[in-house]
Amino acid sequence: PEEKNNLFAFAFGQIGRYEHFLTRILERYKRVSAEFHEVSRILIGPRKYSRWEEDERRYYAHQRQFELALQPQIDVESFYIFAKMFLDHIARSLHHFFGPVRGASLESHDNLVKCLPKYKKALSLEIPIEFDELGKDLKARIADYRDYQIAHNKMARPVHTTMSSMDQYLTM
Repeated sequence: PEEKNNLFAFAFGQIGRYEHFLTRILERYKRVSAEFHEVSRILIGPRKYSRWEEDERRYYAHQRQFELALQPQIDVESFYIFAKMFLDHIARSLHHFFGPVRGASLESHDNLVKCLPKYKKALSLEIPIEFDELGKDLKARIADYRDYQIAHNKMARPVHTTMSSMDQYLTM
């Protein structure tokens, strides 16, 4: 039993590390989104001060908005990169914990999604069907987005913009 506990701790230890990374990225994204929204309100809001003071205030708000516009782009791309790594660590942890199955590698999340039915059958694991569906959903929403929109984007002239939505969160 102790050997199994150590294996469990070792196999799943990296998952907590990447969850922490993702949490930090989301926290920073929320802070920057709120500040960006406030700065944008200065730029589009009514004038509150004398012309000179208002021009200066808006000049600095515009400068800050420009600085803030890149951070959410870094955060969004970082989130997807780290989320993909997080999913891969989950797959590898399952592989290390339950052991290998011939022809059903769990070395990546993609392999987990493809090989889970064979893996479950070979080890007689009872895993709810929702787990399979969740794996496919995460592959489409995280792994595929990371692969085709970030890491392997083949667009010759991609355009990246940052916009503030009504809910104060930034979108690209």
